[in-house]
Amino acid sequence: MSETREPSKVSGIKIALAVIPALLIVSIIIALYLGANEKQEKQKPREGDVTIPELADFLGKLNHRIVERSFGSDEGVRGLRQTWSMIQGTLEPPNLGYEVFKKVGDIEAGKLWPTLWVNVGATEPKEINVIAVPYGVSGTPVAFSLGLAEYYTMHKTKKGIRIAFYPPLLEGDPKNWIWERIGKEEESLESLLILEGGGSPLNWADIKATEMSADILEQLVSKKGWAGNFKLADERAGEIHVALGEQGKSQIINHAERLIRMMPVMKALLEQTGK
Repeated sequence: MSETREPSKVSGIKIALAVIPALLIVSIIIALYLGANEKQEKQKPREGDVTIPELADFLGKLNHRIVERSFGSDEGVRGLRQTWSMIQGTLEPPNLGYEVFKKVGDIEAGKLWPTLWVNVGATEPKEINVIAVPYGVSGTPVAFSLGLAEYYTMHKTKKGIRIAFYPPLLEGDPKNWIWERIGKEEESLESLLILEGGGSPLNWADIKATEMSADILEQLVSKKGWAGNFKLADERAGEIHVALGEQGKSQIINHAERLIRMMPVMKALLEQTGK
């Protein structure tokens, strides 16, 4: 009959030496996972899935790395090309995953310039609400609109919403000029909102309403949490104009947070205002 042996101390030490490193690795992985999740929770903005660091990155690239956008110099032309390339790359797969439409026809500085757009609302609507964004001069409206496109991935709407980015070559009637580039024969333009930069740093945005949208806009910007952050002009326009407030490089995080807080306001503007 064989004799049963108790495990030796040496065997126990060997087992411990083999197991302890594995446990340490597992503990480190769990700690890193929990830490990453905690960091993500802190970064989560008030509305939607677009984060403050993401929008701050857009602002940094568009307002401080691309320092000039104009047709008057080689650097400015390069900045315009970089901007529309960034717009397209951010919106389409593998990033936000939108189908990006493009119409190329405007010529300036010896080059062709595209108008790009995405549909963020209902599928194949007949009436379209357009937010039109020039990709020249200020990068703030472009950064905001890229964030808004991401915001709409989580905040669905049954309205037809189209975000369009156009070269700074608009002439004549804005509705005709923009719709000629992005509209389809079977569609109609329900409303147009032109989003620009250059607003007062003291305000989220300076707004110029149409006659038909003035009352709705006044009610919207007077709501709790939004009141006092917008300046609504007394004069009226043929389409809604929103000039986003600008802030310097040192305020880029605060600027990004403010723009994110504006996204539900912009969604309401697009969906509740008509022609």
